[in-house]
Amino acid sequence: YSVGSFISNLLFENEIYDANNNFISEFQIDQVNITEQFAPFFKLDLTMKNSMTTRFEYKKDRTISLSLANSQITEVKGFEYIIGLGYRVQGVELIFDGGSGQKQVSSDLDLRADISIRNNKTIIRRIEEESNQPTSGQSLITLKFSADYVVNNRINLKLFYDQVVTDYVVSSSFPTSNTNIGVSLRFTLM
Repeated sequence: YSVGSFISNLLFENEIYDANNNFISEFQIDQVNITEQFAPFFKLDLTMKNSMTTRFEYKKDRTISLSLANSQITEVKGFEYIIGLGYRVQGVELIFDGGSGQKQVSSDLDLRADISIRNNKTIIRRIEEESNQPTSGQSLITLKFSADYVVNNRINLKLFYDQVVTDYVVSSSFPTSNTNIGVSLRFTLM
C-alpha cells in the first residue's frame, strides 16, 4: 500500500462538511496504490539421482492504482508459468591452448533449458462513466538455454541462447521477437 502524494487542504477548518454538505478532508490525496505479488506462488524444484533437475514455478501479481484527480482505477494483472529442465554431464574434458602449450581440463558441464509464459493486462476502470477498457497488455514467451563449464576456480565459461517473443493485447502494437546468443567468460579475482 502506498500513497503517491498528498497536500494539505486549504479549505479544511474545524468543520468536516461545507455549506453544501460535502465532506472536507484534512489532506488531498492524488493517488493510492495497492501492490500484491506472489513470486513464486508455487515452486517445485527436483534433483534426481541421475543428475537431472526439473523445475516448475507459478508467479502472480497485481497492482491497483486509484487516481482521485480523474476518478479512475488502473489495474495491472499478470501471471507467469516457468518450466525448466537441467542436466549435469560429469567429467567433460576440454583442451585449451594458452600459447604455452595445450592444457587438458576436466570438469562438469551444466545444461539448463527454461521456458516461461507470462501474461500482463492493464485495464482502466472509469468510475463516473462506469466503463472498463483494456489499454495495454502482452503475452511473453521466453526460451532460455545455457551450457555452463567451470574451467578452474577462477574461470567460468558459459554459452547461452535467450529468445523472447512478445504478442500485445491491443492492436496498435506489433508482435516482436528478440534473440540473444553468445559466449560469456567470467574471471573471478581473489
